[in-house]
Amino acid sequence: MAVAAAIALAAPAAAPAASASARETAPASKTQYLQSGQYARDVVAAAAPATAWIRKRSDQAIQLTAACKAYGLAIGADGKPGTATVREPTAEQLATAARTAAAAKRAARRANSARTAARRIAKRKGATRTAIRQAARKATALRRKARSAARTAQAAAAAAVPPSIARPTASACRGLGPLAVVFDIDETLLSNYIGVPGSDPESGSVGQFPGALSGTGTKMPGVSDAYFEARKRGMAIFLITARPVIVPGLRETTVRNLRAVGYDRWDGLSFKENPFASSATYKTAERAAIEARGYRIVANVGDQTSDIVGGHSERTFKLPNPFYTG
Repeated sequence: MAVAAAIALAAPAAAPAASASARETAPASKTQYLQSGQYARDVVAAAAPATAWIRKRSDQAIQLTAACKAYGLAIGADGKPGTATVREPTAEQLATAARTAAAAKRAARRANSARTAARRIAKRKGATRTAIRQAARKATALRRKARSAARTAQAAAAAAVPPSIARPTASACRGLGPLAVVFDIDETLLSNYIGVPGSDPESGSVGQFPGALSGTGTKMPGVSDAYFEARKRGMAIFLITARPVIVPGLRETTVRNLRAVGYDRWDGLSFKENPFASSATYKTAERAAIEARGYRIVANVGDQTSDIVGGHSERTFKLPNPFYTG
């Protein structure tokens, strides 16, 4: 919600008249863009990467947590070391595996050489039976030694096999914490234009008033997928809106609207205290406060640049909004 819109909500005033050129060009294009369904399709396309990232980031956290537990490493800043369930090979076991593998190769070479020599002696003209028997006995003995060396090497190698789960760093395990996703509300979780009676896509930020004030905003396609994916995976959800608290009843109307379209759980809902303050500054401070509580914000989704600038999020996702900026 733009600053100008917030001020107008608090003290409604007549919107400035559009220029002649604006009346001739912008209205038809925005209305057509909305009514054709292209706007909704573009939002879905822009929101899909957010849903995919939430899913991927959750999988990464699950895998890292499992690895930390397997190695008995402390999880989180206040975590305590646990009991490891995997065993890593010791330096001695690794050395034994290397040594016995080399010995097995040498034994195999000697056995092959002895067998070749025994065959040559057996074919040699004038070779005595004694010489032939001695060569055969030597080849047999060396073959038995080679087999024994191979079994020893196999056992040593089995003891030195590294775990199937790679060992994570202690710092990575310490850095694990509850994951969170931040959403804007207007033209992000809620649409004040798609299917909202009385909305005017041609009047700038004022066009969102019917949906915002009456609580008739609709569930934004695509973005709702990201919301429910985060919820399904146990991530914390924080809603940061530039809707001003000075508008009587707007908080209650907003909550009713969110719940009416299916958004029935969140861990924080922030409204703008000062409608004249920078939305970017306000939202950045809110995200910093979330991080200060120990959350790791993995995704920040909004339709305005002011929603996503300022850091405090691993990734940001900006949705199209042809109707207003702020």
